Amino acid sequence: MRRLSKILAGSALAGLLLAGAAVTAQAQQVPHRQAAQAVFVNPSPVEFGRVRDGRTVTQRVFIENPGPGSLDIGNVSISEDIDFSGGGGGCQFTVLAAREGCVTTVSFTPTGTGDRTATLYIMSQDGLSTWAAVPLHGTARR
Repeated sequence: MRRLSKILAGSALAGLLLAGAAVTAQAQQVPHRQAAQAVFVNPSPVEFGRVRDGRTVTQRVFIENPGPGSLDIGNVSISEDIDFSGGGGGCQFTVLAAREGCVTTVSFTPTGTGDRTATLYIMSQDGLSTWAAVPLHGTARR
């Protein structure tokens, strides 16, 4: 009887050890999520001021990776208004090392009159993250 108790106790201990190993293995399979990468954009927002209808004002926008890891930039584009153009350039589909930067150009060519707004989007290469959404503003005048 004593021998059977030792065998059963050993089996129970082995079962707990195996169960613990299974729990440990499951815990190791959970992926580690990293915090969102920061990006520095200057200027932000981009203000074009009052621009005469049909004229073009261009501004350079500096994008920097403050680190610590690399920053994979995908599409750099403008949406929401036909009076703004640009983006892309040397910043699009590139990888910036920590403390490295690039410059993209944004233009405002108003048609008609009144306030105009749009957004310059800086996306990740996988398209799943928006590193920055930079407001653009200009006022069209005659």
